[in-house]
Parts: sequence; C-alpha cells; structure tokens
Amino acid sequence: MSVRGGVSSVFAVAAACAPLLAAADAAAQTEPPPLPARPVMITVPPPAPPAKIWHGSIAGGLALTSGNSDTTTLNAAYELIRDAGRHLVFKSTGLMIRGTKDDDLTVDRTAADLRLDYRLTPVFFTFGQLSYQRDRFREIDYLLAPTLGAGVQVLNSEASKLVIDASLGTALERNVGVRVRASPAMAFGERLTRQITESTRITQAATALLKTEDFGDVLYTFNFGIAASITSRSELKAEVLDIFKNQPVSRELRRNDLSILMSILYKF
Repeated sequence: MSVRGGVSSVFAVAAACAPLLAAADAAAQTEPPPLPARPVMITVPPPAPPAKIWHGSIAGGLALTSGNSDTTTLNAAYELIRDAGRHLVFKSTGLMIRGTKDDDLTVDRTAADLRLDYRLTPVFFTFGQLSYQRDRFREIDYLLAPTLGAGVQVLNSEASKLVIDASLGTALERNVGVRVRASPAMAFGERLTRQITESTRITQAATALLKTEDFGDVLYTFNFGIAASITSRSELKAEVLDIFKNQPVSRELRRNDLSILMSILYKF
C-alpha cells in the first residue's frame, strides 16, 4: 500500500467516526433528568388543651379525742380562682373552725374574703377586696373590711411565688352587746408558696388590719402550712394558724389564739 493510500484511509475512517464522537460528547454533556420529588410530610401537633379558667381547692379535717374528756374539732376551707389569662382575676378563700369539749362549744370561728385583681403588668396589679371575720369567743359578731389597693408579684416561678400588697378602706366591727363601729383602716398582706420537692410544698401568709382612728387596734393573722401530695389532685396538709388582736373587746379575753389544723385537700 502506498503512503498516499494509507493517509487517505485514515482520513476516511476519521471522517466516518467524527459524527459518532460528536454525538457521544453531546450525550455526555447532557444532564440526566431530575428524580421525581418526594412528597413532604407535615406533622401537625395536636391542639393544646384549653386552659382552666376556674380552679381551686376544698379541704376538710376532723380530730376526735375521748377518755377523761371528749373533744371534737372540725375545720373546713376552700379556695376559688377565676383566671382567664387576661387582666381580671377573681379570688375567694374561706375557713371555718368549730370545736367542742364535753359537748360545750370551745371554738367557733369563720373567715372569708372576696378579691378582684386587675393586672397592670406581669408584676404590678391593683385590687379591691372584702374581708369578713366572725369569732364567737372573741365576741366578734362580724368584722367587715372593704379595701382598695395595689400589690407586686415579687416572685413568680414554678418553684416560688411571693406577693406583697397594701390597701386602704374601712373597718366595720360589731361586738357582742356593742353597736357597730366604723373606722378608716389600712391593710397589709404577704403570701408565699414554695415547692420544695415534686410532692411537697410549703405555704405562708401574713395579714394586718389597722384601724387608723386608733393604731393600737390591730388584727394580725399568720399562717404556715406544709402539704404532701397523696395523688395528683389530693394532698395531706398540716398548718398553724395564729390570730392576734391587740385590743380585745374584754380584758378577760386573751389577745392570741393559736390553732393547729390537719386536713385532706382536694384540688379541682
């Protein structure tokens, strides 16, 4: 074969393969078709249960002794709160203690209050309150104290809650055999709740009602309690209640009354 014929054959083969090489190169540069997109699964969480607007607790206790003397002591209490998560919060509490010894009445005391708070901020609030007390053995037929004031939420966490407030108003007191006496009054209050373990909490509260016509006429109350959970809605509670009236109606009456209460509490 001559050189000219070999060269011609090479050019002929190259010319024949050129289209094939160009097609292969184009196929290599073409991107593969995209894979079909997988559907995105969106999980919608279940709606949160509605917040309880009304909640509170009821409690009751009974102590019996027999032998040289027969004694019976009954106590009952409640707390009721309406909180819709807005500005207004309604609260009411009450306590009744009644005791007998050898069928003679030895304790007969009732206390209750109604209160409406208006939240100005998460920390500061104003309120109106009506307090009521009756104590047969202090010769108090009734003591009413409507007041208006303001307070501050010093602590507000799951573990600790502390509230301090002060108010001005009127004290209306009627004693056995004495007409109703009215006086301008000031009231102060402090309430603490502390969760010390998952099942145990302590409560402490103190109030003072001062009649401004006579600052020596003061009624103090102090309460300290400890509660242990029995179930998710019930507690066993022990508390000490101390009531001190600086000027009792009669000199024969003691200024201080101390009560120790045991009760079963149910939360709702």
